[in-house]
Amino acid sequence: ATLDPPQGVYLWDGVGCGKTMLMDLFFEHVAVSRKKRVSFHTFMLDVHSRLHAWRRTAPPGREHEMMHAVAARLVDEAWLLCFDEFQVTDIANAMIMRQLFQAMFARGVVVLATSNREPDDLYLGGLQRDSFLPFIALLKARAVVVHMASQTDYRRTFTQTTQSYDAKQTYFHPIDGRNKAFLERLFVESIGGPGVNAQTQTLSVMMGRELTVLSAANGVAQFSFDALCRQPVYTADYAALCAAYDTVFLLDVPVMSMASRNELRRFITLVDQLYEAKVKLVLLAAAPLPALFVGERTEIDTVGGRARFQEDEAFAFDRTVSRIME
Repeated sequence: ATLDPPQGVYLWDGVGCGKTMLMDLFFEHVAVSRKKRVSFHTFMLDVHSRLHAWRRTAPPGREHEMMHAVAARLVDEAWLLCFDEFQVTDIANAMIMRQLFQAMFARGVVVLATSNREPDDLYLGGLQRDSFLPFIALLKARAVVVHMASQTDYRRTFTQTTQSYDAKQTYFHPIDGRNKAFLERLFVESIGGPGVNAQTQTLSVMMGRELTVLSAANGVAQFSFDALCRQPVYTADYAALCAAYDTVFLLDVPVMSMASRNELRRFITLVDQLYEAKVKLVLLAAAPLPALFVGERTEIDTVGGRARFQEDEAFAFDRTVSRIME
């Protein structure tokens, strides 16, 4: 019997072990013209935008063609897709992934993905996870799964050995008068000095949404944690923010736990989007970075000495800490 060749590689391990670096090296040097390197958050945002457009314009009775049509267009644009931080926390994404990727694989797409979770742990504890399991089986059948098996977070090692933290400090705590005053002066310097007036700006977000920025100038914006993480703000808003600014100040970041799961999820997504877009992030927080998330993770079991955790958000926060440190 003839075996189908693999259509991808799935690299997984803990934070800072070099997965993204390997993917970027591959993407830079592979001799393919129709290729795309994108964060998984951004890719799925694009998919939902295309599905939304199809629903508005497709003739009645052709709804069943929607996913196949979107998949065909995506593969026409790029048959090699490189995804950074393959993570599923949203039920809207989880419920369409099997059909979407099955259609793309059928059209010859090749996928290289990095993740902090092995395939069997994707969407662990998520709503209606039974409906997501066929995607995991599809992914394991189509892609070679590679465990990096590293014990080192090179982001932290590099940060600790190659720069003075005081000279390039971007994380400040606690939230007190002294730090607030310093961050205000730093923001004024960043926008060009006291002679520049920061103003309210409005960003256009896909699907007709808008994001109000209360204070911004010269590519620098300032937000409160409440504005970006407690309001109904989504990945599309963060993508628009990244496209508009090269520096973001985020003030009054509280200590988080699974009791504030929605805020925690938005904060993780925000940091992922800023990191992917290489936007500088300056934070004023209530506690030292390692103590910004508190509480026990719900441990399901242990496999090969490695704990598996129910909450993707708690698991992903290690990546958030590593990226902020870098």
